[in-house]
Amino acid sequence: GAGGRGEEESSRGRGRAGKRSALYEQLSRYEEHFSRLLDLERGEEDRRALEAWGHWPLERLEAQGLLLRGLRVDVRGRHLQGILVRFYLPAGRQFPSTTLEPGDMVAVTVEQDQGAQAGPGGNEASGVVLERGSRFVDVQFRALPDVLPPARPDEAFRIEKKYSEVSYQRMEEALGRFTDAKDPDIDVALRTALACSWRPPDAAASPLPAQVTEALRLTAFSKGDVRAALRQVEGAAPGPPLNPTQVGALSSALQRKVGLIQGPPGTGKTQTACRLIACASKLHRQSSGKVLAVAFSNVAADNLVAGLAALGVTVLRYGPVASVRQSLRDWTADAVLEKDGGLQAALQAVDSAAEALGDESGRFRDRLEAKTRLKQALEKLREEEVRALRRALRGVDVLVTTCVSAGANTLQEAVGKAPDLQFGCMVVDEATQALEPACLVGLTLGAQQLVLIGDQRQLPPTVLSIEAARQGLALSLFDRLLQPPVALQAGLLTVQYRMHPVLAAFPSAQFYSGRLKSDESTASRRPPPSTFPWPGEVGQAFVNHQGAEEVARERGDDGMASDDGDTLGTASYSIANPTEAELVVRIVHSFFDSDTAAHAPPDIGIVTPYTAQAQVITTMLRAKGLDKAVEVSSVDGYQGREKDIVVISTVRSNSHGKVGFLADPRRLNVAITRARSGLVVVGDTTTLAAGCPTWAALIRWLSKSKLVVPASQVRPGEAE
Repeated sequence: GAGGRGEEESSRGRGRAGKRSALYEQLSRYEEHFSRLLDLERGEEDRRALEAWGHWPLERLEAQGLLLRGLRVDVRGRHLQGILVRFYLPAGRQFPSTTLEPGDMVAVTVEQDQGAQAGPGGNEASGVVLERGSRFVDVQFRALPDVLPPARPDEAFRIEKKYSEVSYQRMEEALGRFTDAKDPDIDVALRTALACSWRPPDAAASPLPAQVTEALRLTAFSKGDVRAALRQVEGAAPGPPLNPTQVGALSSALQRKVGLIQGPPGTGKTQTACRLIACASKLHRQSSGKVLAVAFSNVAADNLVAGLAALGVTVLRYGPVASVRQSLRDWTADAVLEKDGGLQAALQAVDSAAEALGDESGRFRDRLEAKTRLKQALEKLREEEVRALRRALRGVDVLVTTCVSAGANTLQEAVGKAPDLQFGCMVVDEATQALEPACLVGLTLGAQQLVLIGDQRQLPPTVLSIEAARQGLALSLFDRLLQPPVALQAGLLTVQYRMHPVLAAFPSAQFYSGRLKSDESTASRRPPPSTFPWPGEVGQAFVNHQGAEEVARERGDDGMASDDGDTLGTASYSIANPTEAELVVRIVHSFFDSDTAAHAPPDIGIVTPYTAQAQVITTMLRAKGLDKAVEVSSVDGYQGREKDIVVISTVRSNSHGKVGFLADPRRLNVAITRARSGLVVVGDTTTLAAGCPTWAALIRWLSKSKLVVPASQVRPGEAE
């Protein structure tokens, strides 16, 4: 009897220890795998940057928008947590095309020699772009850079776009902490559910261990509690209530430890996300937990802030203020900290030390002393910033930031050393565009529940390294959790409010098994009057042509181009199709030469996958004076957005049926679901159908309704 029980207990103990060591092993495999993939990706990004800076002449860097030259300087003074400096071109000059956007990291150097090779110089200062006009760029620096004062009146400066290592460092750090079984801030069940459900890409199919399945299936709240919270939120919400599928998806996601919501184009994903975050905040408030809401991009993070503010939720937007929409700056941490007394005193100390340093009439020794004083004042400012952020966080229900900004030192310190600051739930919007390690960053702040919102039939994460993509870096966490062996169910939003039903029919059939239904309000959408020859009753057409593509090679080498150019402007060549560009501009022009266009200009977007084509089209639009009225962007640039009329320039036309990355069906889905009332696809049906089954399906679908028309039917506009 007794001996038998002892043996039983010790074997149970051994079983537990065995399970534990298997768990540790799995955690370290997961960490090693993703660390290796991040190294591959970082290596590829470095290689491309070095290729550009090492081999390209300045003119080409300038043409690619990676460099601005010949700038004058104007130090504007202190701006929130830094120094604002304006760089501008002398009168009469305008920037060539530049890819600089608010929030970008840049390096600023003095131009010693006009012909000098680009690249990281010895004396450069790193800053963040705050704003860009047609002949100025405002850059925010953490402290006054040595490069700047005092500038001679004739001194010229150069600004180079930098690739930031910060996001890689934060993802690496998060991976280390998430897989460290001793880290007290990581929720044990989430660690088990996410890291231990991962399988190497080449592993044979095998069921998950019971404890992993249990962790994945844990419930967080009862259905009754979630519905009660939603009733409270809806009671105070402006605008129409959620529809039944949105309520169902929200409710099932919040009942779970790990919940997923799939939002096809136009289904009110952001509205649902905001209501869900507001509900989560009510549910977690009992245990004094806050909600962390992160998005892959700054645009999506801003949309969450706007939506939550409208619901009356107290929200703080964290991240570089430069990357936040102007109208939302009042919700930023910087704007809130501006009003913090303790921080103000620390800032004044920095100011007076900076002033003494800048006093050129002072003795050298005094200025040296001022420099030491400034260093100490800046250190004190850092500490005060952490304390002030902690005070600000205590006063809000929701913190909104981007996936990677959740790893910022100031934020990690503010939360990590304050036991009373807890995050009950983390919600990830645009989860299908984020790398899996990027989704882990926010979990280091201690969330106990995770909701991922995305759509695996739209754009995947951008991965430059072919090897890293092959080994699974391009598979988002959202998508991995949907696939076996995990096979979680995502709540699907099925009612779309964006497209005319005819425009929604093909994407619904092709990508959503016919489950995407159109709200009745969409049936009345009609494209505005124009001279464009729509072939059917509604605004849908494919304009077919055979104008050949051209490789817009930017390097004079004879190396064979690989199959594809690249949307990121870092490949050595891109592809353009001038014949098609002319046709696209002719089509766009036809929407501007009606009487109504004069007083109500149409809302038109041009989507094209290739940088070179975007440049050709923009130049042609400029010649017609339409470049300000029409936005030209890549498929990636339009994800999550919409226009009344969308014209797609597909570019590819060749005798081998090669379509490059157009072959990705997700790219096609995003491109054709941006339009509310009118969609015109321009391309070569033969090349597209030969190169990709999904394009072939779309062309068959449109042909059946007689919506494919030859280019000759689009007559030249009056203005030609």
